Amino acid sequence: MENAKFVELGSERLPCPSHSRARRLRQVGFVFEGKESFRQRTMGVLCIWSLFLGSVYNCGIMTTPQQKGNALEVAVVAIENLILRTSPSVKEKTYRVESKKLINVGGVRHEIDVFVTFELGPGYNPIYIFECKNWREAVGKNEIIVFAEKIAAAGAQRGFFVAKSFTADAVAQANKEPRIELVIAAEHDPASTILPFGYQSTFQKPTHIKAVFRKPGSTGTQSERQDISQATATLNGSPLDLLDYMNAWVTEAINESMRTFPSGTLEEGIYKRECSSERPFGEGLFIVNGIPIETVAITVQFEIYLARPAVRSHFEIGGRGRVISFEAHTVGDATINELEFTFGAAQNS
Repeated sequence: MENAKFVELGSERLPCPSHSRARRLRQVGFVFEGKESFRQRTMGVLCIWSLFLGSVYNCGIMTTPQQKGNALEVAVVAIENLILRTSPSVKEKTYRVESKKLINVGGVRHEIDVFVTFELGPGYNPIYIFECKNWREAVGKNEIIVFAEKIAAAGAQRGFFVAKSFTADAVAQANKEPRIELVIAAEHDPASTILPFGYQSTFQKPTHIKAVFRKPGSTGTQSERQDISQATATLNGSPLDLLDYMNAWVTEAINESMRTFPSGTLEEGIYKRECSSERPFGEGLFIVNGIPIETVAITVQFEIYLARPAVRSHFEIGGRGRVISFEAHTVGDATINELEFTFGAAQNS
């Protein structure tokens, strides 16, 4: 019944970020016009044009060894979650990935950087643990000896030691431990990292909305004054919250318009755009304030805030995957503190 037609009316970049708008709603008969949205509140749509996978963490400048270590741990957690989540043989409810898990065995406490458990059935609960060292220098044999003790204490089937490099003694020590696997982590320069998928964030904010409700046989030359906040409506014989219906339609129209917005070719900034949509209704199917409505047309003017955040860190975990994390950034009325891309090993090429 609702055959929406969208008409693009172009986009224009705004010269400055001034976007304060009056929020007082005006209704002129069956022509409802308003600033921002029908509910007299700021309505924005945050769009992240990308594949968003994995865990997220609070973005900040990595200055201390602990922060650098945490960044590598979070990258490992994100990759392991992705591997498990996309494995056909693993169901989400059968595994758990935990960070900085404390265990106590015989009165001795151990902190496990990444702790992965499976619940395959009674008596079948394999454990895998990860040690993460984001050190500039190579990891030595003593760290391998301590990790072997953690594997034994946790009762783990396997332990993965993730670091940038290992000494020859560390490699020789790991070879004596059949449950230890050494994994090389490469940390790439954020400044030279290419944004995956040409990533950008956009935030859409309506600045003016016009809705025209036409009665059957209307010529469009006359209108009646109506108050949309008090209007009663039915659709297909059922009560309808007209405000919710119209706001959802506005969001849909904006999203459809954004499908053709050339964000990948534009500079960061604020752009203004307009779109329109029309819906026809069968006889007697849409009633507003007791009046049958034949068609409704909306015109939406909105601003688009476009941002390309800086890369904060880029880790590649040998044979398992890679993670690109972004700095916190603000786009429109939204602040994005936590964002990362996680790729499985097959996507690393």
